[in-house]
Amino acid sequence: MRKSGAGRRWELIDEEQIQKHDLTRIRTETVPLEQIFQRSGEKLFTIRLTFLSTRPRLARVLANTFWIVHQEGQRQATLTSCAYTLRLLNRFLDYRKKTQTDVRSARQLHQDVLKEMAIWLLVKRRLKRQTAAHTFSMCCWLLRQAKRLYPTEFDPGFSTPSNVFPGVGNERPTSKALSSDTFQKILAAATKQIIAIRQAYRPGDVPTSAQQIIPFMILIAARTGINSDALYRLERDCLVAARD
Repeated sequence: MRKSGAGRRWELIDEEQIQKHDLTRIRTETVPLEQIFQRSGEKLFTIRLTFLSTRPRLARVLANTFWIVHQEGQRQATLTSCAYTLRLLNRFLDYRKKTQTDVRSARQLHQDVLKEMAIWLLVKRRLKRQTAAHTFSMCCWLLRQAKRLYPTEFDPGFSTPSNVFPGVGNERPTSKALSSDTFQKILAAATKQIIAIRQAYRPGDVPTSAQQIIPFMILIAARTGINSDALYRLERDCLVAARD
């Protein structure tokens, strides 16, 4: 049974936006490769797709699609991320053309080319599998929107590959925890600095830089398991409120 709203994404696109990027513009060289956006209450920001200019025919399809599906009101980070995905696609095509025929139009895109891109993201860009899978998914999503908007620009049998990164959704992210040896070295260095600070202390001295505070923060974090709430709530009889 179809979920509420499923298949209705295109009904949400403003008719004025579709007219603004009418299909007739795809036959011209004047497709905009940068536009200014603004969310309500926020500053203006510019999204640039000028890197697509080396492939004019492909640029017209991808840029027009980008402007249509990303209307005003979306977060800058979202638009920037999607634009970067197109930048990676363009860089992949630059890499590929060194040994194969260059892809100059949407009609030359097919599953084998996209599968090559998936391998390139891992081997040449050295992205982690989850990052590569996310980037590849965004790229395929935009290409599917482009095919839906400009079907005659693509090969009739065009489709994006699926399950290129099998099992990636079940993978646990790589731990960012420090190794035990590294952690012990950091604690030893912090302890050494604390000893030096305490030996040089004179009544009335106050910290004058972050370097005099960070060693204490490191040691407190290590000894409390980064759970220092008890210190925040510390109360002692000798601590009394100041009186006028």
